[in-house]
Amino acid sequence: MIENRNSDSHDVLSVYDLVSDHQAMTETPNNASELIQIIKERHKLMMGQRPELNPGEFKTKNNKAGDSVFVAPEHLIGTLTQGFEEYLTLARGLPRAIFMQYLISECHPFNDGNGRLSRIMMNCELHSCNQHKIIVPTVHRDSYLNGLRKATRLGKFRVLVKVFYQLQQYAGNIDWDDYADVRELIQQHGWNKLPDDGVGDFNRQLIKFKMDYPFE
Repeated sequence: MIENRNSDSHDVLSVYDLVSDHQAMTETPNNASELIQIIKERHKLMMGQRPELNPGEFKTKNNKAGDSVFVAPEHLIGTLTQGFEEYLTLARGLPRAIFMQYLISECHPFNDGNGRLSRIMMNCELHSCNQHKIIVPTVHRDSYLNGLRKATRLGKFRVLVKVFYQLQQYAGNIDWDDYADVRELIQQHGWNKLPDDGVGDFNRQLIKFKMDYPFE
């Protein structure tokens, strides 16, 4: 716990508790009702020290980020239900993971913590079928957000798919057994830098991983 930052410290620790629970991270929804129950339970655990944000309760007012307007409260249940039907048509692993992250991010169902929750849900999809999980480092944050913006505003998913594919491939090519070695390596690649300072170094690592895109 960091002195005078109890809520922030709890936010970090609660996310760690969620993502380090191997059994919990294999839990994925079988139907729309389970999806709604799971995201409410995980959000309640994440935001438990912030009662003013109504942990585990859907938003009651519209929210937005910049020019991106998210799903209205009265349409949340319907959008998540229809989105889940689309989710079922996708292959397990990365396709479902990307879609789940986008669905939660696009709905933005809670007052806060939606980004963290969307990435937890994404990694549950990957962990449940023994695939490498995805970490979005600080240095690649702008690329990730740009991919979300293009998907939201233009309906174009190429950038978002590329970001997540390359980050998963990158994670899969690191030997995570030795903490000190891993920390030194990812710092060399600029993980902890702001995008303006380290994106060049990090992109030189990601360019090794190329894919054929199934759609624009």
